[in-house]
Amino acid sequence: MQFGAPDEDTPKITRDAEPENFFQTNLDKASAQEKMKDPLLLIVAAWIGFMAVASTVIILNGVN
Repeated sequence: MQFGAPDEDTPKITRDAEPENFFQTNLDKASAQEKMKDPLLLIVAAWIGFMAVASTVIILNGVN
């Protein structure tokens, strides 16, 4: 007997025996419209857009 080893009577977990949605979170199950309502997604998208516009303005103005 080894510490942490599974018992002989429990079946071994395989990809075939694992349910398809075993590792899904609530966000994975949400529709695309519900995912777009996430405030963190909106904040990150706004930040990336702001950085793109700001860097373009800085490059075009020639600020070193």
